[in-house]
Amino acid sequence: MNLYSLCAPQLGEGVKDVKVVAFLKNLGDTVSKDEPLLLVETQKATMEIESPVTGIVHEYKAPLHGEVAVGKELITIRVANGMPSLSQLAPEKSHAGKNIPLQEIVLQNGTKAPKEKSDEYDERLISNQQYAFLKAMRQSSHEIPALIQSTIDDYLIRDLRKNFRTKFLIGKLVPTSTEIIAWCVLQAMQKYSRFRSTMLSDDKTIRQYKHASIGIAVGLPDDGLATVRISDDEYADFKEFITICKSKIAETKTGINHNGPHSVSISDLTALNIHWAMPVIVSPAVATLCIGKASGRSSLGKPYKFSLAFDHRLINGVGAARFLFDVQQTLKHLKGEIV
Repeated sequence: MNLYSLCAPQLGEGVKDVKVVAFLKNLGDTVSKDEPLLLVETQKATMEIESPVTGIVHEYKAPLHGEVAVGKELITIRVANGMPSLSQLAPEKSHAGKNIPLQEIVLQNGTKAPKEKSDEYDERLISNQQYAFLKAMRQSSHEIPALIQSTIDDYLIRDLRKNFRTKFLIGKLVPTSTEIIAWCVLQAMQKYSRFRSTMLSDDKTIRQYKHASIGIAVGLPDDGLATVRISDDEYADFKEFITICKSKIAETKTGINHNGPHSVSISDLTALNIHWAMPVIVSPAVATLCIGKASGRSSLGKPYKFSLAFDHRLINGVGAARFLFDVQQTLKHLKGEIV
């Protein structure tokens, strides 16, 4: 096998670098010639970069959301022996997509966004983050989703928030229920390796990551959606995790992009009076946890509702149940520490 290097193309006069917005293929995935590989943007346009060869995605050479100089490597692709070199590729077919405005990318039916408003309707552009999210959803057709549900008494979270405020005497740093549960999920992921893994496109190979990473869903105006990625190598303890989490969420609401590949997505719908949900798994994640509003009554309080959708190719029902149980046990243990 040979390695083919896909480099940042020249996307216009005076353009010296591009920003990587999203990777549209996972490492180990098969890519066909002319199939989109990643999404990049300049000051004037957002575009897809297509693969000039058929092969297997080998390595990301560019950082997500990072600036890459024109001519520098973006991705390497494993190709079969005998595949043409870059100099042998047909010159009339560039590996860059069309240099077109964002709205022409959003409208995939071949029509351009109108320059003027109609008397009967209006058309608006979706954000780059939403566009990348939709791209990832299109890649999620291989998952075999399964669902498991559980509850956890809200007194654990109420008491933990109260103890945190008393211990650190910092009102603004008191964690939300989302942040507390997100921390517990990250701890459980370290124990259950399938929740920090992904299935490669051959449906036979599991890639296991050393670090656990989550994506917290953040609602934006006009029904927009962004994701905040946090990995367990970014913080040293619970307090630092809460600080980082609050900072990233606040910046995301101002338009700063903190998205990135993650294994478990978390969506908190308690503020919207939702109790149960059917979460959607969006590639490359292998599970999505939806937090529903605490309701009803147990001996200790109102129980939060957990709906966990997971990829059944990697995770079975027993493993998912043990994972949720460990999330609950981690929360009880954390409550005992913050006293």
